[in-house]
Amino acid sequence: MEYKFIAPLSIKEYIFSVCFLQAAKLDPQKSVTFLYLGHYYLRVGGDGVRARKCYQKAFDLDPGCGEAGEPLCDLLVEQGEEEKVHDILTAFTSKTAPGR
Repeated sequence: MEYKFIAPLSIKEYIFSVCFLQAAKLDPQKSVTFLYLGHYYLRVGGDGVRARKCYQKAFDLDPGCGEAGEPLCDLLVEQGEEEKVHDILTAFTSKTAPGR
């Protein structure tokens, strides 16, 4: 068996990902878990496809969550799905209070 050296930051990042995945499995109705898992995939993992799925799940669970809606819209535009962006923005604005 061959062992590879893993930098301490990589171990920390791996632990975060495992914790987020476990949290999502334990409570799949918690939007914030999917929000942070999306942040992890986008910023650390560089995986826009997985990040998009996580942001979509977070937004589906909480349509008023702009923190999930914004990166979701950005990823959809990058992937050429502008029609879905319109639907998301419509859902978001219908759930937010005036002046917010």
